[in-house]
Amino acid sequence: MKRPAFSIIMPAHNAESTIDAAIASVLHQSFSDFELIVIDDCSTDKTKSKIRSYEYDFRVRPVFLTENCGVATARNQAIARAKGKYIAFLDSDDLWMPNKLEKQEFELKKGAAVVFSSYQRFDQSGDRGVVFAKPVVAYTDMLLCNWIGNLTGVYDCEKIGKVYQKEVGHEDYLMWLEIVGKSGTAVGMQEILAKYCVASDSLSGNKLRSSRWVWLIYRQHLKLGFLGSLKSFFFYALYSLYKRVG
Repeated sequence: MKRPAFSIIMPAHNAESTIDAAIASVLHQSFSDFELIVIDDCSTDKTKSKIRSYEYDFRVRPVFLTENCGVATARNQAIARAKGKYIAFLDSDDLWMPNKLEKQEFELKKGAAVVFSSYQRFDQSGDRGVVFAKPVVAYTDMLLCNWIGNLTGVYDCEKIGKVYQKEVGHEDYLMWLEIVGKSGTAVGMQEILAKYCVASDSLSGNKLRSSRWVWLIYRQHLKLGFLGSLKSFFFYALYSLYKRVG
């Protein structure tokens, strides 16, 4: 079987109310050379049956875990199975614009190893603003802010190799730090190519916990010194606020 251009990683857990729209936004892409690996993390609702309903499309590759492993392990299981030249990510409550893969494949063919884009934030009340992509992101930029929205990022496996997620808070941030560390830079596309669902718990809740995760990434995983961690943490908090109100 011909190798697909893109492998799309979609973890799902109890996503019966959103997964149809997420999968549809992939299947309706103007660029059709992809495989969609939908990995169910032991859902207890109707998510599994919804995933199975797409098995008619040869591009959809369902995987059903027998125990709940968490999002990082689920993504890693899918990454291990990925056959594509490029790896992209979409969670089961987010959406892609119809030309997302087409636009990014064009940019990747120009020589970029990592690309990402601007994206729209939304919740049940409607749109909540746009997070605009920085045109070029280096590793030092990533230390100060997670510029790459996971649902917009794509990387070239042939240039970078497969990168797996660690079982930490903000696992996607740590993964993209590693990817950009290997690639040198990432190219940010200004066009809005995805829509990110702002979950209700992220509105209330967990800013303190999220801040602690970022601090632990700096200190425990990247082994930055205290002052370096403090500087990065300050700018990370500042940029996070800017992205929410910008």
